[in-house]
Amino acid sequence: MAYTIRAVLAKSEIFTPPPTWIANSRVIPLAAGISMIPFSSKLCEQFGPEGRPLLYKSYDIFWHLPEDLVPALQTLSENGAIAYVESEYHGGTGEQQAMAWKDGKVVMPPEETRWAINSALRHLDFEVLPGKDRFDTLDLGRHRSVDDWLEEEGQ
Repeated sequence: MAYTIRAVLAKSEIFTPPPTWIANSRVIPLAAGISMIPFSSKLCEQFGPEGRPLLYKSYDIFWHLPEDLVPALQTLSENGAIAYVESEYHGGTGEQQAMAWKDGKVVMPPEETRWAINSALRHLDFEVLPGKDRFDTLDLGRHRSVDDWLEEEGQ
């Protein structure tokens, strides 16, 4: 079964009020005081055509992070740490990419590893549930796709 996630995550207060650029998505509360903004195709299209290689000059490991959105993420991080994560798995094989910003600066450069998402979530400074990692604490496996997250939340 396939699993896909593309989202920016931060402490919930950082998304209050919601950034204006999320017109085609929404803020979804998770656990531990963290919220996420799923990156729908419509949200990405606000910042240029979605598809490689047109979007990526600085952060070429990402498949769905529009380069023109990066300045908005840097500005948002002036209010606290944020993490951008994306992952795609099919039949047990796949990849994770992530990075994090704080105070308008990159605090975790783009990383593509088996644990990239957990590495980025470490910067959000939330309490991890006993016996779970950061990914599981936030229940990021609850849905299999960005569309599933948005459907549950009524988008």
